[in-house]
Amino acid sequence: MAQTGVGRIIDNQYEIIASIGRGGMSYVWLCRNKRLGKMWAIKEFRPSRISSQSAANRRAILDEAEFIKNLDHPAIPRVVDIIDTGSSIFVVMDFVDGTALSKALRDQGEPFEQERVIEWGIQLCDVLQYLHDGPPPDGNPVVYRDMKPANIMLRGDDTVKLIDFGISMQLLPSGPDDDRVIGTAGYGAPEQVDREMPSSQALSQPRFFRQKCC
Repeated sequence: MAQTGVGRIIDNQYEIIASIGRGGMSYVWLCRNKRLGKMWAIKEFRPSRISSQSAANRRAILDEAEFIKNLDHPAIPRVVDIIDTGSSIFVVMDFVDGTALSKALRDQGEPFEQERVIEWGIQLCDVLQYLHDGPPPDGNPVVYRDMKPANIMLRGDDTVKLIDFGISMQLLPSGPDDDRVIGTAGYGAPEQVDREMPSSQALSQPRFFRQKCC
């Protein structure tokens, strides 16, 4: 993983401490606010490097950041700043000090206690209910679409955080069809994987959405 960003200062206030992740279109950095000393996670996008459609990519990235910034739930990391330098877009968000459930499962080597698993499940159902109910400002339901152990962060106090809204979708009153099978193999909802499933078993209005990109 590239470490060339370590030591860089973003917007004269965020110092990159370490690389903590990398996606198809972004890097994720652990940063420290130079004035306050607080740690943040910063996702860096470079639209001009994604494809030739850099203007469209830039708009989509900014729309995604603004969308997540409006979400308000204890299990969703907050977006607190959006910095557009022209060549890069930086999305500053809560740093989740925890362990991905996928790693915890590997390290544990045996099943977790039933009570803990139930409590994690209740928390995840709560955040999904918040999204499906239609968060402000527009009140349109949001479908997460990538629920898997790697996107569930376990914290020391046994609370969970749901991360990576890159392929989420927002249901709109009207919109284009989405016939793609999207998400991680083995974890997708049945109605997302099986397009022949009767509509009564699928999510209400599955085809009306605004696709999230990041």
